[in-house]
Amino acid sequence: GGHLDSWDKGTGAHDDGAVVVQCLEAIRLLKEQGLRPKRTIRVVLFMNEENGLRGGKAYAKMERPNEKHIAAIETDAGGFSPRAFTVDADSLALPKIAQWAYVLAPLEADKIIKGHGGADISELKKLGVPTLGLRPDWHQYFDYHHSDLDTIDKVNERELESGAVAMAIMSYVLAEEGI
Repeated sequence: GGHLDSWDKGTGAHDDGAVVVQCLEAIRLLKEQGLRPKRTIRVVLFMNEENGLRGGKAYAKMERPNEKHIAAIETDAGGFSPRAFTVDADSLALPKIAQWAYVLAPLEADKIIKGHGGADISELKKLGVPTLGLRPDWHQYFDYHHSDLDTIDKVNERELESGAVAMAIMSYVLAEEGI
């Protein structure tokens, strides 16, 4: 998932419109390939990340009889080229997830390290759900973050697509293999 709201100065192209597109595109790519993993993949577009995490909190509180989240992935650092996934989970989950790094190597997004999953999914982490964060190349992010420069013309289509592919791959592997 990612969040729909943006800061008051810009249009929120990188924070967080681009990543909302990445999440939706990841699902479209999986469907286009006819892939049907063992487990459901759900895109959640959170609201109110910028002011209280109410969307993430509400999602975590929702009753879901007969459902169990095996993992949650968030992207909230712009639509730049993917470089890594961070993992916030028990000590057994990181090596299991890291073994799949090779499938992300063609994108140069194969670094899988311990780290924070994301603000919107932090409430799921409190419930014991392993969380992951897509970490793109961050060098330009703070040129735009929460500023009036955060506009659509700053989003590179190829980098945005690469992030969607990385999200699709990680989502599919998690849904297929579990943790």
